Amino acid sequence: MDMQCYDEQGRQLAGKTVPYKEAFAKGILHGASHVWMWRHSENGPEVLLQKRSSDKFTWPNCFDISAAGHIDPGEDPVTTAIREIHEEVGLAVREADMQFISTDRFRMDTPNGAIENEVCFVYLVELASDTHFVLQESEVAGLEWRSLDDFERETITEKSAQYVPHGDLYYARIAAAIRERAQQK
Repeated sequence: MDMQCYDEQGRQLAGKTVPYKEAFAKGILHGASHVWMWRHSENGPEVLLQKRSSDKFTWPNCFDISAAGHIDPGEDPVTTAIREIHEEVGLAVREADMQFISTDRFRMDTPNGAIENEVCFVYLVELASDTHFVLQESEVAGLEWRSLDDFERETITEKSAQYVPHGDLYYARIAAAIRERAQQK
């Protein structure tokens, strides 16, 4: 499987792709889409966390983004986000349902020696309380709703090892964006 390459400014490099294993072995910059899903609850906003499958190459059994994936050759970030939501949690989402949050640059060395080097396009999707999911078992071990306050405490204050270590600034940006959207309702 090949992935789309990007430059340091977050621009797609037309016609330049890299095989998955080579990207992680050499730390080649590639694209990914991150989709954070949230809902209103009686106690305030909640974040949907994906527990990564034990078979995942990077960060197995850790809590992570609601749905995410690498950008395929020639694919745009929104199309990737919509595809990954459908594949991983079984939801049909339209572009109009998504709110763009940011473009981030990550470089993380994983415990297994892989190098995650990505330009990430980050989106929010608000879900209804009664949303039903169909999990892609090869990717997703489970889903859990977490209060926004608990999410912030666990990812930023405690830096829990249960989460993929995206970093304080990333997690703070996600929490702030969800809090802002929830207050607009």
